[in-house]
Amino acid sequence: ACCACTVPAIRALTMPKLKAWHVPVPKPIITGRKTRTTLMQRVGRLIAGGVIPKPVWYEAALAHPPPIKLNPRKPPKLSFPEDELRATWMRRNPAASMIPKALFHDDEMLPRGGRVHPADAFVERQAELMRSGKGEEEAYRQVLDEQRRQASIAELETQTARQQALAMGATAIDEQARSASSTVRQRLLRQLAEEARSQGLPYPRRWFDDRGQWRGVGPKQLSELQKETRAALDAADEETGLVREMLGAVDSITTEDGATPPEAH
Repeated sequence: ACCACTVPAIRALTMPKLKAWHVPVPKPIITGRKTRTTLMQRVGRLIAGGVIPKPVWYEAALAHPPPIKLNPRKPPKLSFPEDELRATWMRRNPAASMIPKALFHDDEMLPRGGRVHPADAFVERQAELMRSGKGEEEAYRQVLDEQRRQASIAELETQTARQQALAMGATAIDEQARSASSTVRQRLLRQLAEEARSQGLPYPRRWFDDRGQWRGVGPKQLSELQKETRAALDAADEETGLVREMLGAVDSITTEDGATPPEAH
């Protein structure tokens, strides 16, 4: 045999096959500091090894070991019957969750209704009825009826007081708001009229007196002006609609003829 044929055979004999050896991962060594042992176990090992003499308290500690320390991480959850009643009321009245609840009040002269949350007041009355022997649902219905009756009485008293105040010459809040809005309109109209007069533009002369002082717009004139403004806006809307319809018709005609539709300005 030639040398060229014997060299691969020799290499095959001399070169061992490589195997993927499995290398085990060593376990972590737990030192003495990480080992959890009690005091009695440590002292017992030291005594057994002759490192320290037996302490005086060792036998007594073995006879009376210390109690097991549970070491709870969290305190027990406190629950009261009122919490379930409050959760039921909040579930049936979800809008009440938006009512802020104040925990502290510096002014003790506030009425009780302003210092107590509606849920707390309801639950307090419901718990009182339940202690007297009523069921949860029965007490809930009774408190609900009582609150509705009180609300109707309060509304009737408010309406009566408002009518009496109006009879004595008071001004209602809605009338005050209406007069305030009228004042704002008068101010804006005066500003527009004075600017138009200073620029030489046409302006309503009846709003000014002979000396050029602001006379004001009466309620009748103001209502007529509002009607005229609304009519002008409606007419402008109608004209805009007609123009759009005409442009749409022109676009459809030009599209059918094959020409390019003109741009709407």
